[in-house]
Amino acid sequence: MAHTGELQQVVEHLRSATDRVSEMRRLVLESGGAWPDHEHDVLFEVCFLSIAGLGFGAKPAVKNWIVNAERQFSIDMVA
Repeated sequence: MAHTGELQQVVEHLRSATDRVSEMRRLVLESGGAWPDHEHDVLFEVCFLSIAGLGFGAKPAVKNWIVNAERQFSIDMVA
């Protein structure tokens, strides 16, 4: 699991980004991950910092990733 501070910084960065999908794509690719470029809304999965986000298309998947990441660092802070 990623350090809670790093995860929180990534979430804050994505929340303030004008294009969250492009920013998430950049982060994934810079970390050595793969990012399929789909034109259509197909089931899409984002995996980054050991957290997954799913949705029909990249935009909903990134949104789901942010929700899951926030949930994770909330759990980490309680534990």
